[in-house]
Amino acid sequence: MPINRRIITIIVTVFAITLLTGCNAQDKEVEKKPAVQEIEVQEETQIDEKPEVKVPQEETSPVTLDKETVPDEVVSDVKNAVEAQYVKVKKCKKCHLKQFKSWKKTTMAKSFENLKPGVNAEAKKKAGIDPDKDYTADADCLRCHTTGYGKPGGFVSLEKTPGLINVQCEACHGPGGKYNLIMKKHRKTFKVDELTAVGFVVLKGTSAEKECLVCHGDDNPFNEKIDPKYKWDFKERRKNAHQYFPLKYKH
Repeated sequence: MPINRRIITIIVTVFAITLLTGCNAQDKEVEKKPAVQEIEVQEETQIDEKPEVKVPQEETSPVTLDKETVPDEVVSDVKNAVEAQYVKVKKCKKCHLKQFKSWKKTTMAKSFENLKPGVNAEAKKKAGIDPDKDYTADADCLRCHTTGYGKPGGFVSLEKTPGLINVQCEACHGPGGKYNLIMKKHRKTFKVDELTAVGFVVLKGTSAEKECLVCHGDDNPFNEKIDPKYKWDFKERRKNAHQYFPLKYKH
């Protein structure tokens, strides 16, 4: 009987050890499976990633004006806008300091100020102009109180082109973009004919008076009917532009 109990005990022990060993083996397999799945996921991810392909950008050519498709008047307007560059009075001042200082004392150098409300109120009342109105954006006034208004490269507005307010040199002598280059390049030797060929206006005799009458003609509200002091006298009015000084070099 003791022998049988011992045999039974041994059998039960062996069975128990076998059972525990099998369970441990299964647990280890379960622990290994996530690692295997993770590897598979990584492999799939690597496969799905595609190399970046750079698409070459199309080169664009500069815009040109094709005369066959663009009307002649448009081509002409663009050409004029490029050529007609106003250089402003500060550019003229560099070589014509005496003229600049003389001009600075004239009403021409302050003409834009007169368009502001409240300025020269009494004179405006006499001329039948509202003294409290702001005329700084009035087209009828801007053509004679600014430089180059309504022309390519000229005054547009106080916000966009503040450097072209008042009646500056180029208002009477024409836009200086081209003739200024000739003056700079051939300072001592340039000829007046070279300048007039590219737009410089020489103010002499009747042609000079015609240039003045563009703004001082019959449509000017400040005329001798309002006040005798406005009577047109070309010789006297010319002094109001600037004093004339002989040039250093003969041109």
